[in-house]
Amino acid sequence: AAASLESDPDVVWAEPNSYQQGAAVPDDQLFGEQWALHNTGQTVDGVAGTAGADIHATQAWDRTTGSPNVRIAVVDSGINLNTPDLKVATNPGETGNGRENNGIDDDGNGYVDDWRGWDFVQDDNTPNDNNGHGTHVSGIIGARGNNHIGVTGVDWNAQILPVRVLGNLNSGTCGDIADGLAYAAKQGAQVVNLSVRGYEPCQAEEDAIAAAPDTLFVTIAGNESLDTGANPTVPCTFPEYNIICVAATDQNDQLADFSNYGIGVDLAAPGVGIKSTYPKFQPRQTYFSDSFENPITSTWAVGGNPGTWDRSIQNPRTGVFSFSDTPFANYPNNSYNVAQRYLDLATKQDCAAHAWVRTALGSGDYFLAEDLPDGVDDAAITGLTGTTNGYEEQYFDVGPLEGRSNGVFRFSVLADATGNGDGVNVDDFDVVCAPQVTTYTGAADEYDFDYGTSMAAPYVTGVAALVLSVDPNLSADQVKDRLMESVDPVPSLIGKVLMGGRLNAARAVGAAPPTGGGGSGPAGPPTQKPPHAKSSSLAKNLAAIRKALQRHGLGKRGLSVSLSGPSAGRFTVTLRAKKAVIAKGSHFVRRAGHVALKIRLTGKGGRILRSASRLQATLTVQFTPKAGAGTSRSAKVVLR
Repeated sequence: AAASLESDPDVVWAEPNSYQQGAAVPDDQLFGEQWALHNTGQTVDGVAGTAGADIHATQAWDRTTGSPNVRIAVVDSGINLNTPDLKVATNPGETGNGRENNGIDDDGNGYVDDWRGWDFVQDDNTPNDNNGHGTHVSGIIGARGNNHIGVTGVDWNAQILPVRVLGNLNSGTCGDIADGLAYAAKQGAQVVNLSVRGYEPCQAEEDAIAAAPDTLFVTIAGNESLDTGANPTVPCTFPEYNIICVAATDQNDQLADFSNYGIGVDLAAPGVGIKSTYPKFQPRQTYFSDSFENPITSTWAVGGNPGTWDRSIQNPRTGVFSFSDTPFANYPNNSYNVAQRYLDLATKQDCAAHAWVRTALGSGDYFLAEDLPDGVDDAAITGLTGTTNGYEEQYFDVGPLEGRSNGVFRFSVLADATGNGDGVNVDDFDVVCAPQVTTYTGAADEYDFDYGTSMAAPYVTGVAALVLSVDPNLSADQVKDRLMESVDPVPSLIGKVLMGGRLNAARAVGAAPPTGGGGSGPAGPPTQKPPHAKSSSLAKNLAAIRKALQRHGLGKRGLSVSLSGPSAGRFTVTLRAKKAVIAKGSHFVRRAGHVALKIRLTGKGGRILRSASRLQATLTVQFTPKAGAGTSRSAKVVLR
C-alpha cells in the first residue's frame, strides 16, 4: 500500500503507521549498576563508562526475555541453592551416581535421569557453592528479571543446571571437569558455561566436548594478559567447533587489561566491574589447630617410606618445634613419606587446611597435600615443588572431606630416583571453615562485583539461550555462527579476537539490524538478510581449517579440507609466515554446498616449515561470489 501511494506524484512519502515501544527495562533494584546490559556512561564500581559499550540487552528483551525450556548448565563451583534470584534445576530426591547417568528412572517419577544438578567434588546431588564463583556466573546468565530484587540476568527465565566441579578454593581436576561436561551434555544441556581455564592439555575434557556436538560450550580466554598463540589455554584453544571462547572488555569497549587474547578466542563480552548474585559467609571458625609444640602421636599417624615425619627443632616458624618429613637429614630417593590424620567434617562446610610451609626439594620431587574421603583413595591433591625463601602461607582444599566423619587429610613427600634435599617443614597448621549463610531475601549485600573473563563468558551463554528461545531448532554450530556474526565491530579488538568485536544481544536475536559499526550500538541500514545468513559460514570454514591444520599439520602432499559455500564462487585459502606465503589453495564452487579444497605447501613454505618445530602463521579464508564483492576471515594458527 505504501509503495502504491508513493507512486502518486502528489504523495511525498507513505509508510505504515507502525507501533513502537521503548526498550524493555526491568524493575530490579540493582539494574542501574549493570552497565554491561545497558551502558549509559554511568560510573560503576568507581569507573566511568562509555554509552553504548554494552551488549544491548534492553533491545534484545523487546523480542525475548528467554524461556525456561532452554537447557543451560553451569559447570563451575556450584550455585547458592538458597538465593531467591535464581531458578536452579535440581532434584535432590533423585538417586544414582552423577558419574553414571545410568538411563534409569531411579525415583519412579516417569523421567529418566531427571534434569538435576550434581556435585563431582563431594559426589552427591547437592551442588551447593562454597566459593561464590559459580553463583556469580549463574546470576549473569539467569538472575530473575523484573522480580523487584537484586540484579537482572541476560535470560530472565533461565532454569540453570548446576554441576559442581570446582572445590572450596575454586580449582578442580581435569577428570572432574571432564565428567561434569559429559554429565551436563547427557542431561540435555543445549548450552554449557565453563568459566574455567587451564594451561595443561586435558584430553578427557576435549573428548567430552567432541562427544557432544549438539551442545555449545562457552569457555574463557583467561586472565593473564597473554597471547593464546604462544600460551594456549584449554579448553579455549581446543579445535572443536562447538566451543566458543570469550575475552573480556571494560566499560569503555577496550580489551580488559587482564584478558588473554589471540588464537582460539572468538569474540569479547563485558568482564570488568560485573555485579551479580553472591553467597554470604559466616565468620571464619577454626575447627582444629596444631603448632606441633606437643608430641604428634595422638594427632598424626606416620607411614610410607621411610615413615620419618616428626617434630623437629630445626627451622621452626614459631615456638620451638616444626613438623618435618626427615628431621636433620635429607629425604631418600624413590620414597613416599606420609603423615596423616582423620578429620571429622560431617557437619562442616566451606573448609580449608591452612599452614605455613618451607620446602627444599630436588627437581621432580613434590610435597603433597592429599584428601582421602574413604581413607584410601585420593579425591584431590595439591602439589608444591622447588625451594621456598623461608616459610610461605598455603591453603589446601578439604572440600571432598566435608559431610564425612572419617575422612583423611595427608601430608607426603614424593621423591623420584635422582636428586634430593632437606625436604619440608610445616608449622602453625589449622583447619578453618566459613559456613554459608542459608537465609536470603534479595538484599543488596547478597550481590557483589567481580572481574574476569569468567564474567564475560556467561553473557555469551545468556545470549545463546535468548537465541534458542526465539529459534529453538538451531544447532550448536548455528547458534555459534549467530553469536559470532552479530558482534559489534570494535577497533580495539581487531587482531585480538577472531571476529574483532563485542557481543551484541539485540542483533543476535534479530531485534536490531545485523550490520553496523563501532561500539555505539546496533546501527546501520536495515538489510534483508538475518544475522545468521548462510554467507556467515566463513567463520565456520576458518575454524574447520584451523582444526585440521592443528591436528594433521601440512605434509608433502598438502592437506584436504571440506568447505561449505553459500553460493557459486571461489574459495581461496592462504597461509603466511615470516612475510611469505607458505601454503595456498583455491577452488571454484559451482553452486551452494560443500567442496573439497587442497592446501599445498609452496617451495619456500616447505623450507620454512622444515626449519621450525612450531611455526605461527596467519590463515586467511576468502570467498568471492560469482557476482559481488568478496569477504574474508583471518586467524592465527600454530603449525607442526
